Amino acid sequence: DLRPPYGLIVCAGSLHWMDLDTVMPRFANALHPQGYLAIISQYEAAAAWSDELNQKIARYSSNRDQHRYGLFPRIVDHGYYEPVHYLRSAPVPTRQTISEYIESLHSRSGLSRDRMTDSAGFDTELTALLSRHAIGEVLSFDVVGQLSWGKPAAHSTFRAGQKHQT
Repeated sequence: DLRPPYGLIVCAGSLHWMDLDTVMPRFANALHPQGYLAIISQYEAAAAWSDELNQKIARYSSNRDQHRYGLFPRIVDHGYYEPVHYLRSAPVPTRQTISEYIESLHSRSGLSRDRMTDSAGFDTELTALLSRHAIGEVLSFDVVGQLSWGKPAAHSTFRAGQKHQT
């Protein structure tokens, strides 16, 4: 149960799993008129393996209608969210083992093990790819954080029947 009005609602990486037609109007209705929806996310900066990784993701992802861009542009383009301000961090050096990195990819909707038809093949190909760029078993790459705050819409321009997978 919600007990509005709220001054701030915060969402992070799980927003892409939610039904936007349900959750965004609910957020809009729960916020005080001067309240904001803050969306926190991060992305991996381009790395030496990025192009090959993206090709493999496109081949193995269960999201066949997936757009090449992320959730944030989609929610703005389809009228779910109107950003008021946006901040981006400097790149943060990150180290992760190959197996941890691959496992993190499986947290994406189109790459979840229960939805993929060949997650073992994906893992094998990625291990071979990433091993060429690792020192031992450790990858080094940069991660950039993003913060936006704005207003969720009580309705969107998204056409009924379109999928929200990102």
